[in-house]
Amino acid sequence: ESKCLKKNMFVIGIAFCIYYIIETFGFIAVAMLTTFFGYPNTATLFTGYSTFSPEAAALIKSVIDILKFLIPILIIKNTIKLPASVYFPKKIMNADAFKVSLPITMISCAMGFILTYFMGVMLGFFSVNMNVPRIYFIEGNIPVSAVVAVSIIVINAFLYEILFSGLIMQGLRQFGDGFALLFSAIAAAMMVHDISQSACTFIVTLTISY
Repeated sequence: ESKCLKKNMFVIGIAFCIYYIIETFGFIAVAMLTTFFGYPNTATLFTGYSTFSPEAAALIKSVIDILKFLIPILIIKNTIKLPASVYFPKKIMNADAFKVSLPITMISCAMGFILTYFMGVMLGFFSVNMNVPRIYFIEGNIPVSAVVAVSIIVINAFLYEILFSGLIMQGLRQFGDGFALLFSAIAAAMMVHDISQSACTFIVTLTISY
């Protein structure tokens, strides 16, 4: 059991590293690739500045966001080898729990945002500014804005649940439900770059997964 746990944690760690690599260097890699094919572009690592057009930057960001979830999912899925019915159940197993899941999720989201607000106030005392992620729509380009919105609101949210509530939590349940639930919530919170959003992510993931 200990050997199996170490293997699973190692695979999850590798998947997380790949997640961060794609998110951190994705834009730079695309800029280098387009330059190689004769379309010069540049992108910076820390400021996020790039010479791509707003439309191209938005679409590239959407693709990168999808890949940073999809590739870790494939790595964990193919290594731990969970049946699809385990990490992606298509049948409602508990109808009573399903009926109350939506209000509980909404309440947990509200609690998370409230806690995030107070954490932001506390961080303000240390001159740390909150960086709340927003969906930026491109003025005058509804199709690209729609693609970006669907990517963030639907596709990324779906892949997020498959990764954390599906593969990671279900893959670790053999070592205890409590351990799997807590680790998946902590892992989700760690994937958020802004510490002010970690508390919200932890509470929401913990509640939904439970």
